[in-house]
Amino acid sequence: MAPAELKLLVLSPSIKNWPILMGLGIFLFVTGTVGLVLLIFNMSTALGVSAAGLALTAWPALQAANTEYIITNLRVMIASGVLRKSAVEFRVADIREMRIKTAGLQGPLGIGDIEFVGAGGTFVLEGVDEPEKVRDRVKALI
Repeated sequence: MAPAELKLLVLSPSIKNWPILMGLGIFLFVTGTVGLVLLIFNMSTALGVSAAGLALTAWPALQAANTEYIITNLRVMIASGVLRKSAVEFRVADIREMRIKTAGLQGPLGIGDIEFVGAGGTFVLEGVDEPEKVRDRVKALI
């Protein structure tokens, strides 16, 4: 009889994973809004710049809100998708090593990627808050 699957940990990527994109979005939104208010730009340009800024700011938040990292006693899964959900998984039994990777601003922001290495390849949980603590907790749980 197969062991029952138990959810051990559920995480989402940190919104801090996209600081440059969000900063650019906020800048464009403010620029477009100020331009509209001051009538420096014509109406359509100001609205276009504001809309682009709002979209660039909202997309990372929407992406993070619709991505879930689920760790059970049998699998590590990523369920994601804004318009359509998809899921990928990696068996816990296949995990040989867990690595923390940080790039660019991730280190100073306290986020990083957790890479699971196993016989079947690699599997990455991107933009996790406090990745060392999460890795240690996953090691203790599995």
